[in-house]
Amino acid sequence: MFKKHKDLIKSLFKPYLKDMVILFIMLIGIAILDAILPLATKIAIDKFITPRTTEGLMPYLLLYGSVIVIFGILIILFIIQAGKLESNLAYMLRRESFNRMQDFHFSYFDQEGVGKVLSKITSDIGKIADIVSWGVVVDLTWSVSFMFMILIIMFIINWQLAALVSIIIPILVGVSYFFQNKIFHTQKEVRRLNSDVIRLINEGITGAITSKTLVTEEKNAREFEVVTDEMQTKSIRSAFLSSVYIPVAMNVGSLGIATVIVAGGIYLENQWVTLGTLIVFINYASMFFDPITQVARVISEVQAAKAAAERVLTHLSQEKSLHVDKPHEEFDISGQITFENVDFAYDEREKVLDNFSLEVKAGEKIALVGETGAGKSTIVNLICKFYAPTKGKMYLDGVDYSFLEKEFIQSNLGYVLQTPLLFSGTIMENIGYGRLEASQEEIIEAAKMAQAHDFIEHMDHGYETKVGEGGAKLSSGEKQLISIARAILANPSIFILDEATSSIDVNTEKKIQLAIKNVLLGRTSFIIAHRLSTVKFVDKIILIADGKIKEMGSHKELMLMKGDYYKLYMNQFN
Repeated sequence: MFKKHKDLIKSLFKPYLKDMVILFIMLIGIAILDAILPLATKIAIDKFITPRTTEGLMPYLLLYGSVIVIFGILIILFIIQAGKLESNLAYMLRRESFNRMQDFHFSYFDQEGVGKVLSKITSDIGKIADIVSWGVVVDLTWSVSFMFMILIIMFIINWQLAALVSIIIPILVGVSYFFQNKIFHTQKEVRRLNSDVIRLINEGITGAITSKTLVTEEKNAREFEVVTDEMQTKSIRSAFLSSVYIPVAMNVGSLGIATVIVAGGIYLENQWVTLGTLIVFINYASMFFDPITQVARVISEVQAAKAAAERVLTHLSQEKSLHVDKPHEEFDISGQITFENVDFAYDEREKVLDNFSLEVKAGEKIALVGETGAGKSTIVNLICKFYAPTKGKMYLDGVDYSFLEKEFIQSNLGYVLQTPLLFSGTIMENIGYGRLEASQEEIIEAAKMAQAHDFIEHMDHGYETKVGEGGAKLSSGEKQLISIARAILANPSIFILDEATSSIDVNTEKKIQLAIKNVLLGRTSFIIAHRLSTVKFVDKIILIADGKIKEMGSHKELMLMKGDYYKLYMNQFN
């Protein structure tokens, strides 16, 4: 799974290699001290308690105390280092995910829902950061080091008793593997259901108004209840397996301890071992359970995290949107756009555009009309270079689109959506996104051109008014005017209006129509419209049907033809 992402993994984790190595060294040191400490009990019993003497006790206490202090300091340092590593990994992966996502191809967002992407960036990355820092680096390093140290010390002290203790290892491994495998599969289901829960929560928030208008609250609640009930059932099963696993494993460990006690008692009676040796072996036998269960748990968690890691790595390794290897040098755009025998289809679906050809002169105002699904938005998406033609060629001022960087094209576009998106912040900031280096005076001038200045001035805080999340504190018309002001500020060579007046009142529509006429002057522009009265002023109206041009001409010319456009127009006013 990870081979195809090998280079990506190296580039992501290379900056943290030093931190990992430091943590490894600390943990090996802690494991060594952890394994050595029980020997202090053996020494105390054999040197001081059994002989009933205090000779050499003070140096022993000083040495023991020093080891304890060093041990404590190492634990504090390792906790800080592990916490730092986990935070840094989560921060790095989320930063990389978000930054790379800004340049993903639009088809990625067509395929992936918001809930899935949120799940990857939040819970999946959190799981990876946790398992890498605390699971693989901390628990696995400590457990393996601790087990080896215990075995080495036991075999050095008494190989016969050490061999008896070792008998429990395969039994513990088998028990741990059985239960952890069951827990892993249950947890995998829990994580899948968690993604569904996030998706439903996101849809519940973003679609709250739609749900209320359609009166689907009960249906949504039932669907959410089904998913959360299933997640609860799986979570309880996982908890049950864990609760059974721990006592079973402890009983197996207790069997090892009992074996040592019985055999050690015989050895002690025959004076083959000292009392201190027997006690230290009992301690080691009881301590042996923890690292084995830790290793089994980590291996299981790594398996559980594989799916999360694959999703995140696939997310991070998405190709850049329409990357150009040898881009054409930038130039001043006049706005001549040519479609030459263009085909386009989303994924494996039926073609949206079929052998589409169109010549748009610089500065022309073009209206795209037609039924839903005819291909109007697809034409605009190709002009914006959100997608590339499946077949055929496109040219901007005679330059092949395939040699133009999307950033160059999009930085010369003004795009006003049917439902404009405003970002959390002030009106001033939202208009300013059109050109980040613009002055306050330029922002106000853009608002005046967009017919937005008057309503902004009447707001309590004027241009410093907070718009709320997605512009929730403003009306649809106000958001649209601010969106137009933002596009005006960018001073684009090509202007696109996607149903800009479809959801606003008549008075606001008049303001937008005036703003549009001011803005489109001398600029190549494309207007997608269903309300045909709003596009009578354009140079060409193009009626799109089944991905092809069915009729084309000015409003007057098309009305005289008395074809499909005439019928559409008359139907809207009868």
